[in-house]
Amino acid sequence: MANGFAAMKELDYCMNLETNGGSWDQEYRGFHIGPVRRPPVKCCHLISAHATNGATLNKGYEYAMNVVGDFVLQFLVDNDINMQSHISNYYASMQQVSKECGANYQYILLGASNAVVPMREITTYLASRLFESMSQVQTQFPTNGAIEDFAKSNELTYEQLLKLLLDKTSYHMPVMELDEKLFRDMSEGDLGNNDTLILPETVLQPYRSLQAKMAGQVETNMQALLHPWEKGKLKEKQNSISRVWRTYGALSDIVSNPEYGPFYAAAMLNGSGRKNLVDGLKGVLETVQTKLKQCRGDLFLRIKEVKQARHAFLHPGLLKKDRKRLFNTFIAAVARYMSDTCFIDVLSKMEGMLRKMIEQFTGLYRECFEPYAQVNQELMETFHENYQIISSDSVSASLEDPFVMPLFKMDEDMRETLDKAVESMDMVQETTRFQAAMFSDMDVWIMREESKIVKFISDYIVNAFAVYTQKTITNYLQMYFRTNKPEEVAAKTHTEILRPLSMKATPLFWKKSNYNPVQGNLGYCSIPDEAAEIIHAAERLLTSNPDLRLVKSKFANRIFMLRCLCGVPMFAYNGVQVYCQRYMSDTSVGKHLYEYTSQDSRDWRTLSNLQPYSIIENPSSEMLAKEQEYEQAIKRELVRINPLTGVDYQLVQYSGIEELEKSAKKAEASRDDAEIQKVKAEIQEYRMERKPIKYFAIPNDGARGHEEKVRKDHVMDSKVLTDVIHEELEKLNRLDAWDKKMNEILEEEEQKRRNKMEEEEQKRRNKMEQETKQEQFRTAVYTGVFSYVLPKVIYTKVKFGMTKDIILSDIKTEPLGKMVPLYQAYLTYQAMPEKEQKEIADECTNRLDDLQEWGKKISETMTALETTFSDRYMNTMQNQAKRVPDMTEEIEEFLLDFRQGMEEFRMMYGIV
Repeated sequence: MANGFAAMKELDYCMNLETNGGSWDQEYRGFHIGPVRRPPVKCCHLISAHATNGATLNKGYEYAMNVVGDFVLQFLVDNDINMQSHISNYYASMQQVSKECGANYQYILLGASNAVVPMREITTYLASRLFESMSQVQTQFPTNGAIEDFAKSNELTYEQLLKLLLDKTSYHMPVMELDEKLFRDMSEGDLGNNDTLILPETVLQPYRSLQAKMAGQVETNMQALLHPWEKGKLKEKQNSISRVWRTYGALSDIVSNPEYGPFYAAAMLNGSGRKNLVDGLKGVLETVQTKLKQCRGDLFLRIKEVKQARHAFLHPGLLKKDRKRLFNTFIAAVARYMSDTCFIDVLSKMEGMLRKMIEQFTGLYRECFEPYAQVNQELMETFHENYQIISSDSVSASLEDPFVMPLFKMDEDMRETLDKAVESMDMVQETTRFQAAMFSDMDVWIMREESKIVKFISDYIVNAFAVYTQKTITNYLQMYFRTNKPEEVAAKTHTEILRPLSMKATPLFWKKSNYNPVQGNLGYCSIPDEAAEIIHAAERLLTSNPDLRLVKSKFANRIFMLRCLCGVPMFAYNGVQVYCQRYMSDTSVGKHLYEYTSQDSRDWRTLSNLQPYSIIENPSSEMLAKEQEYEQAIKRELVRINPLTGVDYQLVQYSGIEELEKSAKKAEASRDDAEIQKVKAEIQEYRMERKPIKYFAIPNDGARGHEEKVRKDHVMDSKVLTDVIHEELEKLNRLDAWDKKMNEILEEEEQKRRNKMEEEEQKRRNKMEQETKQEQFRTAVYTGVFSYVLPKVIYTKVKFGMTKDIILSDIKTEPLGKMVPLYQAYLTYQAMPEKEQKEIADECTNRLDDLQEWGKKISETMTALETTFSDRYMNTMQNQAKRVPDMTEEIEEFLLDFRQGMEEFRMMYGIV
């Protein structure tokens, strides 16, 4: 079941390539096909054996095969409609189909039924009777005497074969007339060797010439006798001298003779008994071998006789006057010797001939008569069994096809009628004709191909029993309805045959309860083209069934009804969910041909499970994610209406952003404003000026009110389209990320600039504040508010008439009291609270505002300071400052500003 569902998924996918954007390709050894983007199948016919409630028919497989056979046969025969017409009708019907889900609707449900004249049963019954008659000779086998008579009549005995071999020649050598005076000095050098004979060439040459002539004729005769037989040509050579050809002809007469038959002929040729023609030839071979051995033994006597006669001729003694007589005796002995030599040659040829002849006869049996006898045996057994079945009402009823309506049954009345037809025939003559016809047509049975044999027998029976096999369907309907009136035949045909057939032809389908197709019906009512009454009845049926079309057929013995329901999606089948569950639970490898291997990257396990997204009750998280991406694709105009047509929908794919990303990465690394602004401009230009590099059509074929849902189903069903959406969204998201990144970098750089300015401003303010504080500190020292009495700096605070010394610097004050006491005093001052600093500043201001009272004090203070801050003291302080490297520069600057400030202070306030 898992493999079946995998096949259903693959079929649905391949049929829908134009919608799902997929393709198919195949790698073969040495070459590659694809990618193929056109569907290999544009419409698929479905045959189901499940009723609408899911129940399986009792003979479901037989029903399905019946529908398939009837459907194929409908378009093979010569009638008013062919497959091309059917496909055109299918496309017309598909235009009416309302698509409420995005799925492949290119399926056609098929249903069929037919009413037939049971010609098969009729011909089977008649053939059974014929073979029943022929089976009477099944046990006939030839007697030994019959085999011997056959061998004699066909010249297969030793004497007959030897005579045929020596036709137009002889192995008997004549006595030559020679002049005895020419041979009186013959050599007798062979006397010491009993099996050697040396004679003058003048004696041997005439005999050798005769021997060669004889051998040539014997060879010619042997080749004629051994002329090989050929399948299919045997009857052309029945008068041939070839023994195998002649035997075939004689045995073929036995085959067609009803007193004997094919079993008798096969047994005659090479039956299981000891006696048969092949055994007879083996006996002849043994005779030849015996004679050959005997002749070869007698040849020594012939040699001895020649030598004795020659010696008597050469040594006449007192009989010199009888030398001529002695010479003639010598030549006669030579003639006898040469005759025996020639006879040995003939027997040797005959031995080889018999070996080949036995092979030929064995081959004739094995390749001709044995298979023909076996075919007859099987036919007789088969037709005997058929006769038993067809003669029994109960057995026939159990074998009836519930999806075929016979116009009448092979009941007892019909069998009685057929029996009379058989009894009226001369079965002896019919047997002869049948066997002669079938045996002579060797191509029919030689390879034991059932189809050829069945056709031959069918054709033969149809012709032999033409009175029944050539009736028209109208004749049988008249018999069935027991009326000859055309209007009554037409009316009864409509009511009792066509209407039930139409109902029986309704396609079976275990459909989901919520799926109720009302469109896409298509059907054919096929009627024999010369059956006027049936055609009239069919026209009446078509008035109430406008989806049916009348087809005038060349089938003379059946009425055929074919009904189609077009545009049924696979998800409408209630068993799909069961199949899917089995498929998902099956963890074995190999349900699909392509499951992602090292040789092939495709994984067809990811194909849709035949259910559109819109009808899935609990979609997976993966599918929900794809749906969200689909919604995003609409918002971002990846899925859009075709701007050229304003009607069609399409998914667009844009060029890559790899180069733009390279520029963005470079700008990110450099953080250069100009480069970043350039990348931002490129991103904006890509968004504004981008052009699609590829379009994927999204069918907008949903029924009214279901358009958007169907479009979404189409996209969700396609791995190609969802992958493109995912890739395009990823691309746009990366583009958005880079745009955001560029803005962030610009903001970061701007913030850095602002921070730097603020830092510099703060430094300026700090410096001014520091300078102000330093000036305030200097003023406090210059005015004597702070006493600089080395090595101390003291602030004498006066409050409420009371004084308090605050040590700003002494040798113990850290970190610089011991090294640079003045700068340490400044640091201490800096750390004082603002309030105290203000009090100090106010006191300095009060003194400067009242120079009349404080001028002298200030002048003395300045003089003391100028004395203290001599060049030598300054050098000492500067050297001391170097002991704190991180503060050296500011200390030196502080000391210089302090000493330079004294003169400016004097001038500003007029202190002399």
